[in-house]
Amino acid sequence: AKQQEAESWSSVPPKTKNNKKNNNKKTKNKKDLWKDALIKEVGTNCRAEMCGLNSKDHTVYARVVGDFENQSISVGKVLQVMVDEEWDQLIHQILERKQTVEKDAYPSATGLLELGAVWLLNETLYMSGGGAAAQRLSTKSADLVPDWKDFTLRVHAVPQRYFVAHEYDWTKYCRGRLIGGTIAVSIDGVSPPVPFSGMPDSKDGVIVYDDPKLGFAVLCKPAPMPGHATLDNHAEDCCSMFQKALENTRHISLPPRLDGEYLDTHGLLLVSTQKQFLHYMEHTHLDSLAGYSKTGVVKKYRALVCVKDPDKMDLLESYVQKGTIITHYYNHHSKQYKKQKPKNDNKWHAVKMRVTAMGCETSGLRAACVATPYKDEANPDHTLARRLWGIASETPAQDLGVKYVMQIEVEPLTGRLHQIRCQLAEMGFPIVGDAIRGGGVCETADHQAHKWTRMALQCCELQFHEPERFEVKSRSTSSSSSSSSTDGSDNKKATTKSKSYVPSKKKCSFQLLDAWWSEMLYNYEQGI
Repeated sequence: AKQQEAESWSSVPPKTKNNKKNNNKKTKNKKDLWKDALIKEVGTNCRAEMCGLNSKDHTVYARVVGDFENQSISVGKVLQVMVDEEWDQLIHQILERKQTVEKDAYPSATGLLELGAVWLLNETLYMSGGGAAAQRLSTKSADLVPDWKDFTLRVHAVPQRYFVAHEYDWTKYCRGRLIGGTIAVSIDGVSPPVPFSGMPDSKDGVIVYDDPKLGFAVLCKPAPMPGHATLDNHAEDCCSMFQKALENTRHISLPPRLDGEYLDTHGLLLVSTQKQFLHYMEHTHLDSLAGYSKTGVVKKYRALVCVKDPDKMDLLESYVQKGTIITHYYNHHSKQYKKQKPKNDNKWHAVKMRVTAMGCETSGLRAACVATPYKDEANPDHTLARRLWGIASETPAQDLGVKYVMQIEVEPLTGRLHQIRCQLAEMGFPIVGDAIRGGGVCETADHQAHKWTRMALQCCELQFHEPERFEVKSRSTSSSSSSSSTDGSDNKKATTKSKSYVPSKKKCSFQLLDAWWSEMLYNYEQGI
């Protein structure tokens, strides 16, 4: 968090290898940071200074100056002044510039604290170049009176919201476990029952499987929403929502290197509810990547991809039949992917995946045509294109240069962020909804008119070996001032016991049999 604090503070560039020398030469000046600050009275001879109200990301910095030592200027009071000013500017944008604003996009002062969008930073540490010591504030901090001499508030006035999180009940199981058989769970070849207390009610649940004794749960993650907290939102992510549902009774975290495409991907998500299981999964996954273990983690993803060149479909089918491992090279610094590794450049690392299936397994549909000159609602090609990319355009597929869409399944063999979408885009198959790489924008909304975009990428299969507790006994000689005890006998050796997780023979398998676009493809086949 310290690095993110320093990078996002005002317009001062963060310390990197490239500008480290320049930062040492230039002296940071507080007056430059607050030169154009907006000033509002918050007390007698006491005022709040705010800068960043007009910034693109609405990151506002606020501090209190003047005679604040003899007055109790709380965090909540400064926040309320800032929110009032933000709303005044919002009204100006709506009335004069005729801009549209999404519902609930501008939270109240209490809402900002509930979302975790308010940070308390030590300004002196930052100005000295030692990094920004930051603390995320909560609703309990509304009455906090910090020493405004050294502290500054950083407020994400318009935090990124994930309204889809509130469409589900995080204490209940998924309906797919009970109705339709769209979710398959197998623990050592046996499908465990759903507890009666976990039956979904008015809202669908997210729990696929929960084992509090071993310390893990598998969720069906909605999209788009992050797996863990972000800088401006600590309430609408999977870990926070699940922990709140459990009333903070268990440790919640994501096993490292297993969250993958955490924001835009929906589907199976492994959550650790005990630190012991967290360490077990980390070591198991690392061993499987290194080839040391046959009991590693297997994850498969289902994607709906755009086909712009139909001739490439035959090449992709040959990869499936031969089990070809597809390799690209990734630069961690530039975030770029290339098919060939540049010579004499060690910054590029190999990323690998395997395409395991192509087309719809249930119906045998290889690909669906979405490019048609006919704009008739009865035409299935035109209807499918509009269902996927919306009705903003009459010919969304032609606008993107897409002729077909095709469902595939891939298995990543390495764990780089955005690896699947980048590798598929390099092959000429961008994922539907991946606007950055040519897949267009897929927009949807809930019953409260909250809008969000989604991507046709789903974690559809997860396999790993269930852990079992292994007791390790170790002996250590007790220390004493003499080599023998008072009765002349040798010192006794103390036996200590420690428990750790090791892979058992029981195999855990979880599968999702459909995705949000499955019904669209079915209707396409039926001509609906």
